[in-house]
Amino acid sequence: MDITMTISHAQADKRLSGFSKLVVGALIGFALMYLYLQAVLIRQITMPLPIFSVISLVLAALVAGRPIGGWRWTPLLAVVWSLVLLLGKLDLVLYELAHPENTHQFAWQLVMLWLVTVGVVAGIGATVQNYRLPAAERRLPQWLRWSFTAAAGLLVGAVVVAAIPQTGRGVQVDPAILTQLPAVTLDAYKGGEIRVKAGQLTALRLDNPTGAGHSFDVDELSVHVAMPNGSESLALFTADTPGSYIFYCAPHYDKATGNGMHGTLIVEP
Repeated sequence: MDITMTISHAQADKRLSGFSKLVVGALIGFALMYLYLQAVLIRQITMPLPIFSVISLVLAALVAGRPIGGWRWTPLLAVVWSLVLLLGKLDLVLYELAHPENTHQFAWQLVMLWLVTVGVVAGIGATVQNYRLPAAERRLPQWLRWSFTAAAGLLVGAVVVAAIPQTGRGVQVDPAILTQLPAVTLDAYKGGEIRVKAGQLTALRLDNPTGAGHSFDVDELSVHVAMPNGSESLALFTADTPGSYIFYCAPHYDKATGNGMHGTLIVEP
């Protein structure tokens, strides 16, 4: 009888609590989101994104204790990892959230923020319960269930609103005229050059056929134009002073290092 009771307690200790299940779900969600990002949004394998997926799955296995792990402190690893994923690209997160017209990326960032929130809250909750409560008493608070449900509803609502086509805003350009303008493709952001004349009104067609949102930015000329995914947009400006200027994609360019999507705008006399 004593042996049976010991085995039963050991098995109970290995059962995942509600908090731990949320942690495992969030970690698996991270892995799937990075796979989706590469397969659908950017359509290529980009390091270190596959490594992020692998790390997330390994941490999920550690928290679940299958086949290894299950230690009481492992949910804290999910908390740290969630914050690393958020803070590591905080500037990109803020940019995408400020540009809901890039609906696909806007939705991706919202889901990632939701997973980060779940990973942090559930990770802390699971760790506290693992140290302070027996396995049979580790339950999710009722208020937390309702909070997560309400947050999920707000997330879906925000994505639906962002997906509604915006009409009556900005300058409307006839598509036939737009196709006749000089095109700036994404290849130009690989160190390419664009030449314009000083003092002349310049109109450029910004072509973005991909599933990811980009932008056309020239700080010295105060040009900041969004390039929503799967569409064409217009950059209209006048450069008065001849010279060379960097144009770049705000969410995919690091001003500090000069790495990322950028090219040179040459203003000729």
